[in-house]
Amino acid sequence: MIINLKEHLYLLSIVTAMLVTSACSRSELFKAELACSKGDGKACVTAANIYKNGEDSTGKKIVADLDKARSFFIKACDNHEGSVCNEIGKELSSPNRKDVDFVAATEFFEKGCNVNNYEACTNLGVLYAGTNELRRNFDKSYQYFVKACSGQNARGCTLLGLMYEKGQGVVTNISKATSLYQRSCNNNDPQACVNLGLLYLQGSTGFVDNKKAFENFEKGCTLGNAQSCNNLANMYINGMGTNRDYKKALTNFTKSCAKYDATGCANLGYMYQRGIGTNVNYEKANDYLSIGCNANNSLACLNLGYSYKNGLGVEKNDDTYLEYAEKSCSLSNGEACSNLGIRAMGEGNEKAYKKAFKYFELSCNFGYIKGCTNVGVLYQNGQGVEQNFEKAISIYQKTCSTNDFLACANLGIMYTYGQGVKEDLKKANDLFTISCSGDSPLGCTLLGYAFKEGIGTKIDLNKALEHFKKACELNDEEGCAMYKQLSK
Repeated sequence: MIINLKEHLYLLSIVTAMLVTSACSRSELFKAELACSKGDGKACVTAANIYKNGEDSTGKKIVADLDKARSFFIKACDNHEGSVCNEIGKELSSPNRKDVDFVAATEFFEKGCNVNNYEACTNLGVLYAGTNELRRNFDKSYQYFVKACSGQNARGCTLLGLMYEKGQGVVTNISKATSLYQRSCNNNDPQACVNLGLLYLQGSTGFVDNKKAFENFEKGCTLGNAQSCNNLANMYINGMGTNRDYKKALTNFTKSCAKYDATGCANLGYMYQRGIGTNVNYEKANDYLSIGCNANNSLACLNLGYSYKNGLGVEKNDDTYLEYAEKSCSLSNGEACSNLGIRAMGEGNEKAYKKAFKYFELSCNFGYIKGCTNVGVLYQNGQGVEQNFEKAISIYQKTCSTNDFLACANLGIMYTYGQGVKEDLKKANDLFTISCSGDSPLGCTLLGYAFKEGIGTKIDLNKALEHFKKACELNDEEGCAMYKQLSK
């Protein structure tokens, strides 16, 4: 066969040109893959990103391949790219994943930490501190937080400080916690600023320092921490560490809520509902309270329920009120549980009293003092539970001492009639005096009767009239009736 040499060379040149062109189009990826195979971690990252994005840095397209991208990211981690190991660990342990894999995440965080990626050390410490009890290991958490903090990872220092504050894996040492929080806050970790502010606010450092608490909350808020903004707003409301300023409080609750802090939204809704630092705006109030309640903030649910109970910006709806009260109670809000108990009491039958007793017990267990007093009322009267004066007295003594002035009045009644105690009219009068001084309507009415009838004191109709008048001003119907009677 005779070959036309000129034509053959021409075809060869075309093939060669095509091969060269193909090589050029793949050159960045080809070089990255080749370098990666030789242990260049950064080249592995380049190859992974090209496969992930479907194009190289010059904009030339390839077919995206996420499986290959993952493969090269893993190779990058194996080739000591600590930041890549950390990102893979974060992805595997993300709560947004359906298939969270803490074991695999731990392996990748360990690889990252071993090559001194200090964020990976911090994340590894978090896994050991926060996973279920079977895998929890505070000793390892401490070890990794120490390494992270020594590498100037501010969050690692903050979490190490938290271990010293809570005594987790180490002996509690507030001084070390304070020092670590201060170091991290100085390095702009907002959570450290919050924690430090709380230590000063609560006096955990050995003394209360509202000014320092305010300064740390202010910095944390400036750094974008929602909890700091909420705490800062509360400092403005109470005039702690700064001048009282309801408008600034409103501004900072707004910032907190905008960052999806449920407590901030609950407080913001409350301010619009009550017109604190702004005009009353029930529609805005209910919007913010809804956000907070949907995020399971018990206070938001409680106050949203009040809107439906009283028709504030919405139509009155008792069923909806009950729904929110029940939800708030289920979220451990003692006031909501107590309200439900009071409502049950209104039904006036033994079954309802038993239901009320359960609500009041819950309320008391959640730390709501008035709920405890209501438990005492049921023991005193034998409603929904077997009558027990001793238990009632014990409860009233505790709640009266914590300034629940209705409890003081009820305890005074027990001393008046000798219920579970020796009758002591002077003691009863003293308790009615305490109760009325705390603006308890019942306490003032009972003190009025004491002066009218000479119970534990001399008869003094002028003082009786004075106390009945105060009871009436506090909306006590019996006090009003007696005031009108004595005024004739």
